[in-house]
This record gives sequence, C-alpha cells and structure tokens, in this order.
Amino acid sequence: MEYSLIHLLHKNIKTSLELKEFCEVFCKDMPNINFPTMGGIWFWNNIYTVEGWRVQQHTITKHYRVLDDEDIRRAWGLSAEDMISNLKKFKLGFRE
Repeated sequence: MEYSLIHLLHKNIKTSLELKEFCEVFCKDMPNINFPTMGGIWFWNNIYTVEGWRVQQHTITKHYRVLDDEDIRRAWGLSAEDMISNLKKFKLGFRE
C-alpha cells in the first residue's frame, strides 16, 4: 500500500503549492492546528518530499502528516487508503 501511495504522490504532487492545496481541500477530516513540530526527527519517516514540504508516516501508529518547509504541521491523521483515494480525486480535479 505504501508503494502505491508514494507512486501517486510523485505522479500527482509536483510542487509545494500543490501539496498545500491538497491539504487545504482534502485533509479536512481531522481538525488541524498549524503547530510547530520538531520536524520528525523521532518516530517519523519521510515518504515524500517536495520543495521542503514533507509527507511523513509515524513509525508506530502508521498514520500520516504533512509538514511545510518550516516544520509546521499542515494536515494529519490520514490513512494510506484515504490519501490514495484523495490523490486520485485531486488528479481528476475534484474539489470537495
């Protein structure tokens, strides 16, 4: 599943602006406070990076989050299945 998610991220999100838009449009299921983080130096793996923005997966819980280029959390709590579904919608131009 993770390979499929990484493949879709590389294919559909080419810039940090697109990743920001993806977060704003599709990552609304979990309330988010744009809060500073330590950048994921413990317990997080970067699975995709674009222009300093990162999609990370927690090593224990396996949930995802998106950090901007200043390590501010922009979205979180997404399962791989949700991310894949939303990336496919994003590719088709759907805006919820």
